[in-house]
Amino acid sequence: MVHRVGCVAIRETAVLMVVTAAHRAAAFGACQYVVDRLKSVVPIWKKEFYLGGAAWVEGDGQIEQAAGA
Repeated sequence: MVHRVGCVAIRETAVLMVVTAAHRAAAFGACQYVVDRLKSVVPIWKKEFYLGGAAWVEGDGQIEQAAGA
């Protein structure tokens, strides 16, 4: 797995994961586990920009409104 840091534009890849398995369901399950684990262990912060301002989004899904943009 590779996780990008820094400014990532809309539609750019932030996380890349490669999994091999004998069956598709096992591969999808592995991907889901790894992404869920990433979100629970790594302190992910992102700032989302909107027409009316911006907000910081924490890894646990909480949103904090940012003053200004």
